[in-house]
Amino acid sequence: MQPVRLLFALIASLVLSATAQAAPITLEPVQIGENLAEKTEEYGARDVERLIDELTEAVTRRLERDGHDVVMDAGAIRVAITLEDAWPNRPTSEQLGDRPGLSLRSLSLGGARVSATLYDAAGSQIGEINYSWRTHDISDSVGRATWTDAERTFDRFARNLSAELSRSAS
Repeated sequence: MQPVRLLFALIASLVLSATAQAAPITLEPVQIGENLAEKTEEYGARDVERLIDELTEAVTRRLERDGHDVVMDAGAIRVAITLEDAWPNRPTSEQLGDRPGLSLRSLSLGGARVSATLYDAAGSQIGEINYSWRTHDISDSVGRATWTDAERTFDRFARNLSAELSRSAS
């Protein structure tokens, strides 16, 4: 039984040392791209702010889960994220108010397009990530909330970003 405990201790030690060696990361406030900026009046500023919050939370949650140290530090790897565009699965509150013929039961192909630029502590660009995903079939949208597929895109983007940061740090 002793060799098994030794093996587990060794694995735990390696995992902890790898996590401790990860470079700290600073997330800049999420920006919106031109395409989404043009839709802000249509979607409503409240919904766009909600998307920004959801994207920030998805990225922060994934980075911390993967052992990255998310900090506010000038010496950290800096990540500048842009929410380029988003498409709701259902009408936003603003759209419902502006178009009386719409209903919460109306369905659409949802999704989002997100990009990020990675900078080292000196400010030099060290990487770039682009991710876009959109529902391909309206039958996949049944029973969904307004931004379900955009949030799914955020989770996938966050996973890709975390993997890229792990590669950049090594």
